[in-house]
Amino acid sequence: IDQAGNKVSSINEKNKSFIFSGKANYTKIEIKQTVSGNAGDKEKCFEYKFAIDNSTEYNLETSSVCNNSSKIANGGSVYLRKDDVVTIGNDGTNNEIPVGSVYSFAKVGDNDYTTTWDGATTSADNSGDKTMVAIAATDYNSKNVTTVNREKNIAVNTGVVMGSIIYIILAIAGVAGLTYMVKSKKNA
Repeated sequence: IDQAGNKVSSINEKNKSFIFSGKANYTKIEIKQTVSGNAGDKEKCFEYKFAIDNSTEYNLETSSVCNNSSKIANGGSVYLRKDDVVTIGNDGTNNEIPVGSVYSFAKVGDNDYTTTWDGATTSADNSGDKTMVAIAATDYNSKNVTTVNREKNIAVNTGVVMGSIIYIILAIAGVAGLTYMVKSKKNA
């Protein structure tokens, strides 16, 4: 009996045969995108390459305004902006990805952003880039939700004045001292 209470198998005691009934378990994948940092472009569409251990084409639902199709297969791309969510493997009613499937998402380009994955295992490729790797849940009630954050920070220039303030003060003091000396000499 599965978690939903459905009878999925039984043993025939007479001839010791195993009888299986029911349907295979399926799941879906959900990826959420966040963008942070003082230089993170909140409107940019970031590309991720999708890989899965089968050749099936899956439904793709997204809240993104980026150019995504309604289907994706092994090797396809997903584009996400800040706060976008993409769901792969749900036709609106049923989940489509077989439980136990191995899938991954790899960021494409944008090496000036730091990429972190929450809710997934990561591995580094030859360039040190992080790729999210996961195995679909073993339970059809489980959620395969991963959040990816793209962060970009730059040093904030505090202005010329802060770095040069000591020189400006010395120059003012020098001019004031020189002015005092010139005026003193004229009066003498």
